[in-house]
Amino acid sequence: MAWGIWLSLPVVAALLVTNLAIGVMTRAAPQFNIFSFGFPLTLLTGFIALYIALPLLTPAIEQIYQQSFEFILSMLKAK
Repeated sequence: MAWGIWLSLPVVAALLVTNLAIGVMTRAAPQFNIFSFGFPLTLLTGFIALYIALPLLTPAIEQIYQQSFEFILSMLKAK
């Protein structure tokens, strides 16, 4: 569970900042429709954050796979 939190943290933080900015903008100018620009902006920000964060997550994902393979091997040897 801790791995999932650490892997998703950069993208979740970027989306949180984006949603806070959209909230401030809609509070300052209520004529902006949140569905017309908020959803596409959030979607674009999420994809950009994922695109930037994915190469940085490669070592962590490799370590997760290595640990899982070692665990499976130890379980198979225990039999």
